Amino acid sequence: MTLENAENVVLNAPPINDFPGEYFAQHDEDVRVLVDHFPYMEISSPEQAAKMVVLELGAGVGMHSGLLSGHFGRVLATDIFKYTALREGTFAAHVASEHRRHGFPFHAERIDFITSSAMDLILRDNVADIGVSINTFEHIPDPGAALKEMLRCVKPGGYLYIQFDPIWTADTGSHFLNYVPEPWGHLVYSEAEFVAKMRAAGAEEYEVASFTDGINKRRYAYFQQMLAYGEADGRFTVVSKTLPEHWWGVVDPSHTSHPFLQEALHLGYTEQELMTRGMRWILRVS
Repeated sequence: MTLENAENVVLNAPPINDFPGEYFAQHDEDVRVLVDHFPYMEISSPEQAAKMVVLELGAGVGMHSGLLSGHFGRVLATDIFKYTALREGTFAAHVASEHRRHGFPFHAERIDFITSSAMDLILRDNVADIGVSINTFEHIPDPGAALKEMLRCVKPGGYLYIQFDPIWTADTGSHFLNYVPEPWGHLVYSEAEFVAKMRAAGAEEYEVASFTDGINKRRYAYFQQMLAYGEADGRFTVVSKTLPEHWWGVVDPSHTSHPFLQEALHLGYTEQELMTRGMRWILRVS
């Protein structure tokens, strides 16, 4: 997403007020899974993590940032849009209060919110010990460039933790099943048809912009090639990655019998990419 598109999405969205408890629960689960993978990244204790600097790519409204601040000594929370300017500059304080209201940590003194494109970070080389990106790589226009930037900013011998779900070709890859409930509808309908259905179902224009401009539409093979090429070039070593069958499936069992699954197959999509929901990689920086 370009800065212009990000501003179109965020500035036209309704004011961000209270965050629901289930929103926190999902983000908390994301970070819990990250912590469960600490052994893969040679993090053996909370004390060790507390001394580390983490680069967060795609911080958004800071939900993961606050939770990460409960584990790491410093969080470089980067995003293309300057969310901290919202609510007349009080947005960060509001997010902190929402964390506390729901009983989650938010150590403001450990978090630096940085406005920067994931594909061209305004950070020096080797600034972080760990790089983390959660549910962002399906949005970045050029994920390969973003990966290159993470590798530049994380010290040699450090680790990247990259997780994202859903990918474009998943049953819910549109991110807007609430407006267009047909699984894989975003693959079967043209973009114009899909947008028309969103609007007919009551979608706001910022949501339409998020669909048209905020998802990179990269397919499964692209991400697999990106990983293979990077490892072959010696830029990193793959420590762990989810196999397709480990992140395989649909959000609703009825989707597997929906006619759009066969429609998508006839359009040339493979069963593997249609049934792969997401990916998780842990990479050791060379």
